[in-house]
Amino acid sequence: SSAGGTRYRMLELVRRFAGRRLVGADEEATTVRAAATWFAGEVGPDRASDRTWVGRVAADVETLRSLVERLTRLGTDDTVLAAELAATVTRYLEGVQAYRPAIEQAERWVGALAPSPARVALLTQLATLHLRVDEVDPAQPWAQQAAAERDRVGAPAWDEVGVERVRGEIANRSGRPAEAVAVAQDALTRVSSARSRARMFNLLGIARIHLGDVEAAAAAFAQELDACHELGDDLLTTRAEANAAELALRRGLAAEAAKHQRACLHLADALGQPVFVAYSLSVAARLVRRTDESVAVRLLSKALQVLEETHHRLYADDEAHVRGMLAESLGRLGERAYGQAQSAGRALRLDEAARLADTVLKQGAGR
Repeated sequence: SSAGGTRYRMLELVRRFAGRRLVGADEEATTVRAAATWFAGEVGPDRASDRTWVGRVAADVETLRSLVERLTRLGTDDTVLAAELAATVTRYLEGVQAYRPAIEQAERWVGALAPSPARVALLTQLATLHLRVDEVDPAQPWAQQAAAERDRVGAPAWDEVGVERVRGEIANRSGRPAEAVAVAQDALTRVSSARSRARMFNLLGIARIHLGDVEAAAAAFAQELDACHELGDDLLTTRAEANAAELALRRGLAAEAAKHQRACLHLADALGQPVFVAYSLSVAARLVRRTDESVAVRLLSKALQVLEETHHRLYADDEAHVRGMLAESLGRLGERAYGQAQSAGRALRLDEAARLADTVLKQGAGR
């Protein structure tokens, strides 16, 4: 195709300069800018993060990294474009839950970029990444820097609520959910894009859960899922399906929970999102534990192993709930059977655990 041919020509041009050929500085700068502009149009952060976007960024992530590095060396004017491509790479790494590499990459880049709306988004992404691994204190200075810079240069349309989202998430993880509700509700009066609505309803739903208002949380998560479907963003939809499943479980709607979690699992498997696969294992365990305690322990043990490996931290109440389920299983199974189930679960490959969870969820959705 014409687009495919353009893509390969751009890649070859980038490789040409990566191969240390003797070319003029002006020629290199022109080519790097052209390649970066083309990639920004194809996979820039203003695009919905659907499966096609994820696949293309995965294929070209090293090229994108190289372009960011080269643009930051060309001059101040080029760092705006560099920040856009950096935001693409960081969103992708967060999406596939490579949190530590994303943090290291983003921290290097923000120091080399001049202030711009895209750099504001990169700062909010950096704060969010720290929150994914439950590092509230390291997240705060990045969030504050993003807010201050937004006041000077503005925020990009594709991240118009980034500052509010991270501010609310810090409040949630600091035990101030009422503050997060206020942040989300205020933002929802001012924004209209599907992406912004999805992110703010997500924040609102999480805060409502922390406040114990299950029905209000369920309503927020339903609106989050509707906005995600409108946007066509698979990375956001995976999270929304997981949230819908969690609230269905809390409302005693097991079949609905299984349906939403199975949708989450299929997306997570296709996109390479181990954390959401782990969430799906956990929900499947909760559904099967009344009929097969051993299978539940295997699924939960694998889920915790995946979360440990990705450095992802659950909210404190969620982690306490999982640990409580395992303690109950230990009491019912006894140490020997429990230990065998735990070891068997941790020995599963992730795809094997996902198939086991899918079977449980399919049965649960059928009921």
